[in-house]
Amino acid sequence: MTWTRRSFICTSIIASLAVNTLPIRAQSGRGEPKPDGNSNSGSDRGRPPKRVGGGDRRGQCNIPQTATNQELIALVPEQGEALSITETPTLWFYVPYAPTSPLSARFTLRDEQGRRALFAPILFPLSGTPGIIGIRLPKPLQPETSYHWYLTILCQSKAEGPGVDGWVRRVVPDSQLSQQLQQPLSLQERLDLYQKANIWYDRLTLLAEQHTSNAQAANKWRRLLQEIGLEALSQEPIVPCCRITSSQSQLPISTNGAQ
Repeated sequence: MTWTRRSFICTSIIASLAVNTLPIRAQSGRGEPKPDGNSNSGSDRGRPPKRVGGGDRRGQCNIPQTATNQELIALVPEQGEALSITETPTLWFYVPYAPTSPLSARFTLRDEQGRRALFAPILFPLSGTPGIIGIRLPKPLQPETSYHWYLTILCQSKAEGPGVDGWVRRVVPDSQLSQQLQQPLSLQERLDLYQKANIWYDRLTLLAEQHTSNAQAANKWRRLLQEIGLEALSQEPIVPCCRITSSQSQLPISTNGAQ
């Protein structure tokens, strides 16, 4: 099935980071729901995210990788759903594939009942990889609601390659936390508040945006990834890709033929 590409606004986050080998074994067997149907995502809530993508699907795609032979990795904890207090949080992924051939990715977001939270899955070209990419959601998430996201690499033949999936939940901070976050805060003070409230995505994004211009932030970025067993990725560059626009979340993606 062919999916018409929609344009992406790529935002550059100035960063530089380098890589070691991660002792992580790729998981398999949990694919993305069919684009035209609903899924049982609601019944999947609470299961661990599939944060490493690879295995047989990579071989079928013949995807070129860097010399470190990493897999596609979502920067999320190994257990549970990751939280955010931001209406449109940024999700972060490590993409190891070298740009020796054109590759694209498909991003899908579904609500707790497995219904599409975006009008249709969105395709975008991969460029500037290997490195860490940030995808900022184009549409505000409903408060106190969990969403199931999927990122799938598409091969030159448009067959599905490696994929990762997990959960994001937007929570509403209590009055005390809201008041504290409105105050002038140091980097450490803001990070401490996020950590105490278990706000993962906001901690990660704050450090991703500052760690190249702030030595303190660079050290905290490494420690944060160390918390979830991904310290080796702290040396990887953050590359300028990809922000989904609001129009892409509302317009249909036509299909005609096999992909």
